[in-house]
Amino acid sequence: MKADLNQKQALLDAIEWINAVSSDKDSEHIQAMLNGLSSLADRLESELRTKFKFARRCDATNRGMNEGFCFGDGEMYFSTREHLLEHLRTIEWVDSNGDLSTDCNGDEELLDFFFDEEMYYHTAWEELDEDEWYESDYEDGRDAMLVSAE
Repeated sequence: MKADLNQKQALLDAIEWINAVSSDKDSEHIQAMLNGLSSLADRLESELRTKFKFARRCDATNRGMNEGFCFGDGEMYFSTREHLLEHLRTIEWVDSNGDLSTDCNGDEELLDFFFDEEMYYHTAWEELDEDEWYESDYEDGRDAMLVSAE
């Protein structure tokens, strides 16, 4: 599991402190410890720079996603069925038969109603858009931010 950024920074700070306060830097033991910690620091710094990329961001959670529900013509995106349902429950829609979405009984009927109206679909984005995508420091996509190609 990926370590928290704060934990990594604390370790990097500790390594710097050990290096600064070690008075016997010529000691073989101290030097071996510092070399090992420096190697660990290099790996951690590299991991700190790792960004996870996502094609879309969930409008309910703001987490990056590469699979989920597209609502409308890309007006909104939802990572889970539950988030999609929360949104659908807020919409009052009349279909071509004059039926109201608010008259639907249960989740499945509501999903079917809007699916039949072609208001949403489920998809997986295999590739990122070349012009813009979302990045996060976390694999689960939290705090995903929009990035534009320069």
